[in-house]
Amino acid sequence: MMTVDNPLTSMQNARHDPVYSYCELWRHLIEVDVRFKNTILAKLGSFMLILRNKLYREFIKMNKTIWFSLITLVFSIIVTFATFIYGNTSYLESLSLSLSLSAPLVFIFFCVFIVFRNTMKDQNSLMKAITIRAYFFTALLHIIWNSLMFMDVLSRGSLGPAQGYSGLILWLGSLKAASFGVFVGIIFHFLPKLINKNKNLNR
Repeated sequence: MMTVDNPLTSMQNARHDPVYSYCELWRHLIEVDVRFKNTILAKLGSFMLILRNKLYREFIKMNKTIWFSLITLVFSIIVTFATFIYGNTSYLESLSLSLSLSAPLVFIFFCVFIVFRNTMKDQNSLMKAITIRAYFFTALLHIIWNSLMFMDVLSRGSLGPAQGYSGLILWLGSLKAASFGVFVGIIFHFLPKLINKNKNLNR
């Protein structure tokens, strides 16, 4: 005589089956993993949105001085990168060398970016005079030296001993150039005021 299993009894027996338990465990882990990934993706999306809005606000604050400084910075890095690439150096190594050698100029550029944003007030004229001249002389050093190194590589067809002095020249030279720029900035800031003050006294 054929017997019909009770569906409830079959389900209860299936729960004690190892295969069933294994499948249920994996289903539970997948559900937890999906919820975890959704939470991480949601937080990452919020962070990227905040970062995008922040960068957009900073982009609006950039004026002509910052743009000109950025262009000279990028040009200097590109020339350095092209020098090492033409000298048969790998792309990754050339990029790391270019960024490390340009680190002093990058640091002063961030100073220019902070000081010359459109939100800064005119009362920071001394700081503006100092930073822009410090950046100008430092950028001049980097562009001249990197261009000379690039022309040297073009003439030789490979890296020469002169490239070994690039770190010393650009790092110590940037310190001297920035210090000279600060000195010139202070003079050009206070000298017109002293001249105008003497003119008013003579009247």
